[in-house]
Amino acid sequence: MPVEQKISPATRQRAIRGIAAILKVEPSATATRIQALLAEAGVKEGQYKISRGNIRELKKELRGVSPAKATSRSTSSSRPATRPASKAKTSAGSKKRRTNHVSKPSGGATQPKPYKWQVDALAKWKAAKHVGVVQAITGAGKSRVGLEAAISVTKAGGAAILLVPTSLLADQWRHDATKFVPVATWPTPGALSIHTMAAACKDDFPWPDLEKGRKDLLIVDEVHRIGSEIWPKGLWAGASHRLGLTATLERSDSGLEDHVIPYFKLKAGKNGPVPTFDLGYKRAGSEKTISEFQVIFAPAHLSPKESKDHAQSLKSYSDSWKTLHSRTSGRGKPSLGDTATNKLKWAARFNNDQDREIRGAARLVIKSFNALGTLMSEMGSKLGLVSELAKSGALKGRKTILFTQREKTMTKVTQALRAARVNAVEVSAETDEDERKERVREFRDGKADAFSSPRVGDEGINFPEADLAISIATVKSRRLLVQRLGRIIRPRPGKLATFVVLYAVGTLEDPAKGGAKEFRELVKPGSKELIDLPPSLKGPKEIAAAIKALLPRVRG
Repeated sequence: MPVEQKISPATRQRAIRGIAAILKVEPSATATRIQALLAEAGVKEGQYKISRGNIRELKKELRGVSPAKATSRSTSSSRPATRPASKAKTSAGSKKRRTNHVSKPSGGATQPKPYKWQVDALAKWKAAKHVGVVQAITGAGKSRVGLEAAISVTKAGGAAILLVPTSLLADQWRHDATKFVPVATWPTPGALSIHTMAAACKDDFPWPDLEKGRKDLLIVDEVHRIGSEIWPKGLWAGASHRLGLTATLERSDSGLEDHVIPYFKLKAGKNGPVPTFDLGYKRAGSEKTISEFQVIFAPAHLSPKESKDHAQSLKSYSDSWKTLHSRTSGRGKPSLGDTATNKLKWAARFNNDQDREIRGAARLVIKSFNALGTLMSEMGSKLGLVSELAKSGALKGRKTILFTQREKTMTKVTQALRAARVNAVEVSAETDEDERKERVREFRDGKADAFSSPRVGDEGINFPEADLAISIATVKSRRLLVQRLGRIIRPRPGKLATFVVLYAVGTLEDPAKGGAKEFRELVKPGSKELIDLPPSLKGPKEIAAAIKALLPRVRG
């Protein structure tokens, strides 16, 4: 994009908020540094990073409106990202000035007993000296493991602190936690407090004073997110007990190796960190901690123009990967035909390499792959298929979640559903927080039948009522598909959940070309059925009819 990059008002506001958050953590961050962090957080104009020129202008605007109050500190790479234990002492004054409310458990004694896998997970964590990561498929109840750990620590007089990536997820945790354990506004011995990762990165965050003999616990939900460049600053070195929770312990960069492995004292395996405990679909299904589910892979076809654009981006992706592969070496190097996840992870490793050709090839691998993802996520035939499903009555009487990649696609999906008289709500990163909560409530309470979202719905929203999910967005990693499937497999008597994955025929998404291979291998042992609709099905109407025929009958 040219230097005089134009950004939309919505993106501008997101960029301002993102820059303000970064400067609170790193007051001296350069425009280049901020650009990289914003891109990682998904703040872009389309597929392009926010230009450094725009970032400099927005920084000036921020200084003019609200001068930075954060204390400047060194950003030397030799300084650990983990929050030092001594920070608790320096923030004691701030902590005393904060209003701290502690609520008593509302019904802990009446809560059902933990599942057997949850008991086993806690036992493994305790055997690892109360430091480790529990990996469990989304929907199986990994939050209960965190709550049981918090109950144990708070009963012994310790402080339990939970970090989550979003305020929406924080609200979900508070709703669940109040039934089990005392919940405090701020870190307090004898209670659990819940905060976003961004809040924990601030210099004035009131970590509890260290006290000899007291055991404090730090829980990090969606712990794979801690592997980013910003969030590791929220890892508190004063926590004697440490518990990470995730559905898939994977990233496309070295963040897990750099931050998660050392903090949670994990072993490094051939394919990444080895979790302390791991729950898959087969055991979760046999113990009935998730509902029965089926997965349907449905074909979608590129238009002539989309095919041409796809061929160009694919050639760029393939050529740049071959260049990067031939020019680099080292431990963990993927094979030439490895998965896209491993290729991207390798490319991220050389994204800032001193060698100009290597650096250029690495960046082109990432850029061209993202271009492929955007194209496959916004295919006209995928949108047409959703519209035909709605028109056919296939969504009637169901609770449906639709996953898109970008906000404009989300809006088109919502409009298509409403045109077919399906009451749909949408939530994006730009949705006001109060409005977001209201729309989630509408879906849960039955006032809306469909929920459309780009990325926001991937993590942290529990919808036990939902029984159908449609993934329109391209599949960049196993993790995203696991997260999306998890939104609909919360157990409910007699429920058969259906996950429909729309893929572009003849592309990296196509199962015939290895698309979603890792996800398919993971879910097959625990699914009732994994169904591949034939790619010979052409029009959206024909494909929609085939999907409708496979959906379970709606009661009543």
